[in-house]
Amino acid sequence: VILKPDRLGDIPAGWATRNETLVMAADISRLTLPEESLAEVSTAPGDEWLSLYRYRGRPLPDGALAVISAVRDGVAGFARLGDASTTLAIGRAAVTGAPDGRRWVGLTAVEVAEHHRRNGLGTRVCGELVAWGRQQGATHAYLQVAASNTGAETMYRALGFVEHHRYRYATPM
Repeated sequence: VILKPDRLGDIPAGWATRNETLVMAADISRLTLPEESLAEVSTAPGDEWLSLYRYRGRPLPDGALAVISAVRDGVAGFARLGDASTTLAIGRAAVTGAPDGRRWVGLTAVEVAEHHRRNGLGTRVCGELVAWGRQQGATHAYLQVAASNTGAETMYRALGFVEHHRYRYATPM
């Protein structure tokens, strides 16, 4: 498997591409965030959070909890929206520093329960995670989204994220 941005070269003849991904970014001061959220952000994913999380649509493999909880030279936050018995939406954020001194909050694992999608819950979870990141000193935000996930891309654009770049995987056929 070769990971190479298209701007660095063409995909060779006879190779297939897959998993096109958009990387989106924003200066937090330019984002339009929900004013109010009922999401809670904790430093570890609880059982309620884990009940909704799926990695690429599948349950977590062994050892995944350690991976999603780890942050190198930073701090992680796990947002959950719901009540004691029902989890409606979740998301994960990590705040880390960049070599230029800026602090970034990266959003991942944004999930909304299937029957509650398209009601603004993902927007609320993202807003809460960005606000939490700002409290941790972040000035910029980024995320990755599958190019085929137009609903999520639309939501992120509405918040103020812009496309930074794309990547995809190429393998010989």
